[in-house]
Amino acid sequence: MEIKIAVSTNKNFYKLSLPILLESLYLCGINKKDIIIFNTGFESNLVENIDGVQHRFLKQNSFEYSPLIDIVENNLISDYWFLIHDTCKLGPKFKELLYNIPQGAIKLALKSKPAMSMGTYKYDYLLSVKDKLMSIRNT
Repeated sequence: MEIKIAVSTNKNFYKLSLPILLESLYLCGINKKDIIIFNTGFESNLVENIDGVQHRFLKQNSFEYSPLIDIVENNLISDYWFLIHDTCKLGPKFKELLYNIPQGAIKLALKSKPAMSMGTYKYDYLLSVKDKLMSIRNT
């Protein structure tokens, strides 16, 4: 089972927030190839590999939905996607919990409020709600 980490960030904050989140992901044992940074609010779209991590600089800025929109718009395939915000820091059991997906689950939302859409999404589920996601695409 492949799970990619979709990190939602913005050009105004990423220099402060990403180093903390990325360090916690690495300490949990998450492979750099499984992390994609979705950085919003730029003048044009650009994809770069920075220190082994894919960074997608996006013109669109649809808040926490930006990664999900880019995933379905550009067919970024993974069995599951875990959406997380750049303002998070993860604990040592994150990877163990990440891969503990109940059989047949299509989405697993974080239960604490406000969760801001963070959680695990099956790729097929994201495709099934593509029209809804594209309707909230914003620049």
